[in-house]
Order: sequence, then C-alpha cells, then structure tokens
Amino acid sequence: MLNDCRWGIIAPGRIAHNFAKAMSVVKDANIEAVASNNKQRCQKFAQEYDIPKQYNAYKDLIADPDIDAIYIANPHAFHAETVALCLNANKPVMCEKPITLNHKQALQLFELAAQKNLLLMEAMWTKFLPAWQQIYQWLDENKIGDIQLVQSNFGYKAEDDPENRLFNRALGGGSLLDIGIYNIALGQSLFKTAPDNIQADVLVGATRVDERASAEIRYGAAVNQFTCTLLTDTKNNMTIYGSDGVIHIDDPFFAATDIQISSNQQDDRLSFPFESTGFEYQIRAFVKALASGKKECVEHTTVDTLLNIETVDRLLKAANIEY
Repeated sequence: MLNDCRWGIIAPGRIAHNFAKAMSVVKDANIEAVASNNKQRCQKFAQEYDIPKQYNAYKDLIADPDIDAIYIANPHAFHAETVALCLNANKPVMCEKPITLNHKQALQLFELAAQKNLLLMEAMWTKFLPAWQQIYQWLDENKIGDIQLVQSNFGYKAEDDPENRLFNRALGGGSLLDIGIYNIALGQSLFKTAPDNIQADVLVGATRVDERASAEIRYGAAVNQFTCTLLTDTKNNMTIYGSDGVIHIDDPFFAATDIQISSNQQDDRLSFPFESTGFEYQIRAFVKALASGKKECVEHTTVDTLLNIETVDRLLKAANIEY
C-alpha cells in the first residue's frame, strides 16, 4: 500500500493546471515533480503549486525513483511515445485523452502495461464525476427504461490558424480527437457494448483534418447521435431518451454538475458541484486502484478506451483520414 502517491507531471500546459489544482483536495497524494521542455513554464508551474522538483527533460522525471505515478498532458500526437517511455521505466500512468491517435497505438500500450504489470489509464475525467455516477446509477436502476436515443453536441469556434494544433495534421488535429471523444466515450459508457454500426458525415478542411463531424452510432435498436465542431459555438448538452423517461445533462455535459430526470418513477433535478476542478475524482480512483494493486479503474477500463478510439478510427476512415 502507498502512504502517499507521489506524482510527476509531464507537460504543464492548460489542462495540467486542472490536475494540479484538484490535488489540493485529494488525500494520500501529492505532486513531487514537473517536467517541461520550456524551462520558464516549468519554473512558473512549480512555483504556483509548490512542486519541489523541476525537470527540463521528460526522461529525467521518468527516471526519478521518488515518482510513483505519472500524469501525461502533452499534445495527443505525442502520447504513445511518452506513455511507452514511462511504462518501460516501470511507472504507472494516467494519460490525457485521447490516449493515442489510433486504436493500434492504444492496443500496443495496454499490451505493454500488461507485460509490465502496471496501471495505465486514460484520463476520461467526466466518467468519474458525481453527476455522471448518478446517471449510471439511474440507468442501472432502470429509471428511464431501455435507452432508445442519445443526442449531444460539442462545438466551439476555434482560432482559424493552420498552425493551431487543432488544424495541424501533424499534431493529430481535428474535432473528433479533440472534443468528439467526449460524445463517443460518454455515449459508449451508456451502452456498455461495442457498436453494431457507425455512420459518419465528416467535413474535412484545407489542412486535411476533420473540422466538423456528425455521427450516428447504433447499438441494436438504440442510437447515439452527435455533432462535434471547431467551426461554431453550440449548446453543449446531452439528452438520454429511454422507453419510460428522459435524462438531461446541462451544458457542458462533459463537465456536468446539473442533471435532470423525468420518468414515471422519478422526477428530479439535481446539482453536484465540484470540490475543485473536477479532476479530483479520477485522481482518487487512480490512487485507490494503484494502492490496491489493480491494473485498471472500473469507472474507465482498458476495454472502454479501446472501444472509443476504435470508433474514432472508423469515423475518420469514412473521411479518408488515417493517423
């Protein structure tokens, strides 16, 4: 059992701040070190969160014997390489989503983690949130009957710059890998099985990335319909329609705090404010799994991650995009 899980953070960008802030409400864990190829950014991040060690090379943090687990927050084009470096150094890993650019890379990483007997988890933080845990409980209790239809949007107007990572093919740009992964993963989590059929309508831009994608993913008679886009702001909510009722997740569904259920069994509107940034729930689950010797978290398993990235592959393939 670990008394305190000592974390190392690789790449202290915007999303890593959410991780570091959340650590303030997590017991039995602390941030021991941070690594960045930008020395000034590394120093500033370390000072802000009182992190004792700073490294200007990822390999130096990975080699630190005082690090028990590593959180990876660099752009997803570099996830596969960075995760492999950590696993080969026998370090458990939580890696930002999407865990890799494609299913093949993800499968190789999970096979490596199994060989090394290490915990590897994609940081799909939404599934750990109290609001989403309540949704899963309602569904397990059959509060709205059988799911018939799931509908959601996730869109915002990104800066129109071909060098922006979102539009840069070399950096794994595009709407599906950046934001559509939420529509896919959360829809997938409701059905708990592989999709039967996937239909896609994908708009490919001048830089050959998907700037907008609409999909219809079928699970038997039920369907998950969504649009993700980098071209315009949308109302980013989600609705789950069942045979006997409806669950609505307010905007933003991927950072849900407010949810509503209307059915013949229950009619409620509930709010679940975050303790910090919302990342605290996945951190706690990871630390608990690590301390108990488990190799995955039940809230977001290896199979879940592989199903999600395989769906991304299939949607991109429909637009002749392959990473």
